[in-house]
Amino acid sequence: DIEVSATDSDVLYATYARSFFRSTDGGVTWQLMRDFVGETEDLSIDPTNGDRVYVAVLNQGLFRSENGGQSFQQIAPAAPHIWSVGVADDGQTVYYADTSGKFFRSTDGGENFAERTATGLTVTRIVVEAGQPDVIMALRGPFLMRSSNGGGTWSTVVPDSEIIDAIVRLSATIAVGNETDLRA
Repeated sequence: DIEVSATDSDVLYATYARSFFRSTDGGVTWQLMRDFVGETEDLSIDPTNGDRVYVAVLNQGLFRSENGGQSFQQIAPAAPHIWSVGVADDGQTVYYADTSGKFFRSTDGGENFAERTATGLTVTRIVVEAGQPDVIMALRGPFLMRSSNGGGTWSTVVPDSEIIDAIVRLSATIAVGNETDLRA
């Protein structure tokens, strides 16, 4: 995963395998900031503070850095494995999902989490709608799901005959996804 800081476009963060990297020159050079024990699965940056970074680490938990990756604090347990993380524009609403199909929400920047609902399949990507911290899109298995109540309930966005492989929020008003048509 690779993400750009919300507050400094020259700062980029990336995860690969078990490592977390940071670039402060627009991606020209990279510094290894931390090696984790487990594989890094997802990365999310607080839109209100580009130094606040969340990393989902398989077999290890959910981690938050307040200083651009110089140090990390574990904020959610390792078991079951955490697969994805997303942060709302308010900087306080944080979501994560684990491999057992459970979905969690925090409204205090990741200090406390409450289980919202079991989604049934592993959520591999969480995208929070701009300006609406309770509206979420999530890749759940092969399907794009949507919740308008902070993960309390979910509906399928695309027909069952298609698979969404990836989804990314490009701006406050644009999210894009990649689909595979199963009818071919």
